[in-house]
Amino acid sequence: MIATAADLAAQHRRQGLRLGGLGRVSEAFLHCHRAVALAPADPENAAALADAAATLASLLPGRAHLARQAWLYRLAQLLEPAHLQALVGLGNRLAEDGLPAAALAQFLRILAIAPDFTRICSNLASVMRRQGRPREAVDLNRRVLVDSPADAAAHYNLAILLLGLGHFAEGWRHYEFRWQTKDFPSPKRDFRQPLWTGEALAGRRILLHSEQGLGDCLQFCRYAPLVATTGRVILEVQAPLVRLLAGLPGIERVIAKGEPLPPFDVHCPLLSLPGAFGTTLDTLPPAPYLRAAGDRAAAWRRRIGDDGRLAVGLVWAGNPDNPRDFERSLAFSLLAPLLRLEGVRWLSLQVGDRAADLAQAPMVEDLSPWLTDFAETAALVSGLDLVISVDSAVAHLTGALGRPGWLLLPWAGDWRWLDGRDDSPWYPTACACSARPRPATGRRSSRRWRRPSGRRSPTNPGKPMSDNLDALHHQAIALHQAGRRVDAAHLYLSILRRRPDHSDARHNLGLVAVEGGDLASGLTAIRAAVATDPSYGRYWLSYVQALTDDGRLDEARRALPRVLRLGGERGWSGALAARLFDPRQLLAEAEARRRASRQADAQELARRVLALLPRSAAALGLLGGLAVETGRPEAAGALLARGLLLDQRQPGLYAEFGRLLDSQGRPAEAEAACRRALVLDPGDGEALALLGRGRWSRGQHSAIGLFRRAVTVNPADHQSHRCLAVYLMMHGRLAEAWEHYEWRWQSPDFSGPPRHFRQPRWTGEALDGRVLLVHGEQGLGDVLQYSRFAVEAARHGRVILEVWPPLLRLLSGLPGVERVVAAGDPLPDFHLHCPLLSLPRVFGTDLDTLPPPVAVPVDRTLAARWRKRLGKAAGRKIGLVWAGGPTAAGRSMAFERLVPLLSLGGLSWFSLQLGDAGAEMAGCRQVADLSPELGDFADTAAALICLDLVITVDTAMAHLAGLLGRPCWVLLPHGNDCRWLINRADSPWYPSLRLFRQSEEGDWPGVIERLAAALGETFGAPVNAPVND
Repeated sequence: MIATAADLAAQHRRQGLRLGGLGRVSEAFLHCHRAVALAPADPENAAALADAAATLASLLPGRAHLARQAWLYRLAQLLEPAHLQALVGLGNRLAEDGLPAAALAQFLRILAIAPDFTRICSNLASVMRRQGRPREAVDLNRRVLVDSPADAAAHYNLAILLLGLGHFAEGWRHYEFRWQTKDFPSPKRDFRQPLWTGEALAGRRILLHSEQGLGDCLQFCRYAPLVATTGRVILEVQAPLVRLLAGLPGIERVIAKGEPLPPFDVHCPLLSLPGAFGTTLDTLPPAPYLRAAGDRAAAWRRRIGDDGRLAVGLVWAGNPDNPRDFERSLAFSLLAPLLRLEGVRWLSLQVGDRAADLAQAPMVEDLSPWLTDFAETAALVSGLDLVISVDSAVAHLTGALGRPGWLLLPWAGDWRWLDGRDDSPWYPTACACSARPRPATGRRSSRRWRRPSGRRSPTNPGKPMSDNLDALHHQAIALHQAGRRVDAAHLYLSILRRRPDHSDARHNLGLVAVEGGDLASGLTAIRAAVATDPSYGRYWLSYVQALTDDGRLDEARRALPRVLRLGGERGWSGALAARLFDPRQLLAEAEARRRASRQADAQELARRVLALLPRSAAALGLLGGLAVETGRPEAAGALLARGLLLDQRQPGLYAEFGRLLDSQGRPAEAEAACRRALVLDPGDGEALALLGRGRWSRGQHSAIGLFRRAVTVNPADHQSHRCLAVYLMMHGRLAEAWEHYEWRWQSPDFSGPPRHFRQPRWTGEALDGRVLLVHGEQGLGDVLQYSRFAVEAARHGRVILEVWPPLLRLLSGLPGVERVVAAGDPLPDFHLHCPLLSLPRVFGTDLDTLPPPVAVPVDRTLAARWRKRLGKAAGRKIGLVWAGGPTAAGRSMAFERLVPLLSLGGLSWFSLQLGDAGAEMAGCRQVADLSPELGDFADTAAALICLDLVITVDTAMAHLAGLLGRPCWVLLPHGNDCRWLINRADSPWYPSLRLFRQSEEGDWPGVIERLAAALGETFGAPVNAPVND
């Protein structure tokens, strides 16, 4: 018997139904499709294929099969127009494709076909919410629950709607149905321990476990410290959050998901905590509640630096595994207009595959390789001026840290951002920019506070604005927003000439000036607008922000309450308040003022932090460090001890303790404190520097490695740069030393401030006829030692040398130098300048390329007079200098130590000692005092060339003798100046010098003993006198 087409079709249909029942849907679809092809008029075949197509469509994974899924639903609907599964599936497909109007029509059609199919009201409600109709959506979901009180999806959808409207009390109750919905992203955890619902813990241990995504955990971890006030808390979170959330106060332990759980008595999912606490909009736990590790935050701030631009972080894509990610994320190309803004440094915080989008934008710096977890990301975010992010975990992190954040939200954003708001009660520093349509008058700017004001009503009601002036003002605003600031400024000025009291134009003119970098003029104009209309919050907001940008933070803080009272723009004014009063910001300011030697200001800010956070170990550490610097060791010890009682994991506290102990002459204990700091943080620059200085003072060569680590960790640590420079000089590694020596100007205790000229600094380029000013610095000896480099510079062109007045006559004869002027006298015209001690760096000088001392001419008349004056002295003539200036106590010795030398035979002694120390030889007839006749260094040079030898401690006299090529023996302390190097009896700077060094601290007797022996060997003088001790 031959099977007919109808028979074959029936066989395929039955086989398809059988396979469909076994879950083999693709095969079932093929058999049903064959059945329809064989017998297209049979309604049973069409119904079977419609079922198979709809089922297959519902099973297709992800968004890769959207077109095929829609085609299958449409096929099922074509075969059976009233096929509910196909109608619902196609409606959902349209909604997910971003076609809410079409989806709405589809769901309404279903209700027309099946009025009793109330479950479709949930789908309809979702579409209405996306259309900005959340209240209608609430009513629809309530209708579903009337008919189906146990419908978990309807409860969950209602929860989302209520929470999005801010109806938290009811919303949290319905939100507990999330575990029963089919597509909820987190499985319910089944523990034998009961669920905690808010009852007293009474010492029991609770497990708080995260659910859903990283952003959810960041948002709701704020409840963990609240729970910890009633019992012991274990917090289980995703691994990338462990290090960050370990800092939450009161938490007994933070563990990563997947690790073995410790014993616990009750448990609660994180997103059930708001319901347990009965949270409403008015009782939200406040932000910020997370903080970045201070050392890592400081490291990121140093890395980012401050080049005057606004540092803005960018995130344009969320988690690709989220089914709604296509809606939340945006194409990188859409950011192009933003990236063209001036004055902004763009930093990418985007991680994952989408970070590859940066290939399109070389102006954005990719920091993703260094963002290893959220603790590291938090450290970076804490130093940014702003973070612009789509709905991502970084957006929650920014808000949790209390940092300014702008959210780029889809038209119908997630419930947690609430509906119809551009701020967030969860995060006061967040400002939402959604894709929902805005009124025609609404405008957005790269910095919202700088949006030009354009109120329709005139400032002064008694003086109505003419239509012409009104049009002119709106034209100015349009030009301003288009970036044509100069044209806009002309129009604002034109308006002000006609209406001087037009405060909007005055305000906007101020914004133009601020945006152009002229903060002073901008502040003046904005202040005038505030004075004209002190009741308008926008003006105050601009004024406070401009003060903040200008670094006038105290004034900004005093003015900020007016912004908050008047309203301004809530999102940005809240962010501004958080920035100005954020304890981390206050601490950073305090540290900056401390580095600038403004200890009183730093102390005031640190105390303000302590008032906000009485248990802030960081603030106590800072106050303790300030007490060390201001000579209050007892107060310092008490403050630091309090800090360590609160937090023994703060490396900075141990570093400050090290400084205190070092200042008290307790080096071993200071080193132990620094070692403890480095155990906690191997990159603690302060501890590295302090440990390096301690080892250096004890002559340990490992100091150089510590200094190198210190400047690597903290490139702005001027003290470690200087120490490294000095150490390298002492070891003769000059070429490397000069680079670090340039940091001398940053040190508050450096002997002279940097000179600021309008002319640029010379860096070695050809002078081409231009005049170079070389200006002396530091002491007389420094100018004498480095004067040779002025002569080198003169080989390149015209040089003017500025020196201290006592050196003017002597150095006026430097070969090649066009003119020598005294410091304080008017300077002649010049084109470039360079500090004298920066010239070796310009020339790349090393020990092998040191220029020889310059043969300065000595006044012949003066020299002849001195020869006549000294010619009658018997034997060898030796000059003596035993003390430097008042600040050189460590280099000086008492005159009495030299007395044993005076009995050596065949020698005549002459004092070249200037200043009060000369009185020490009063009554000593063996030494002739020449000091009354030494008016300046030209006089001294003339006397010095008539002597056979000069014996001096480390003073300018040693440099003068070396410059003149005269024999000179220099007596050096144990910790000698870097210019004399170490372990050498000669000097590469001055071939005529011989060095006598202390073998240990204070060993002047040993130096005098070796000096006496050398005198005997050199001049044949008998060593017949004991050396005093």
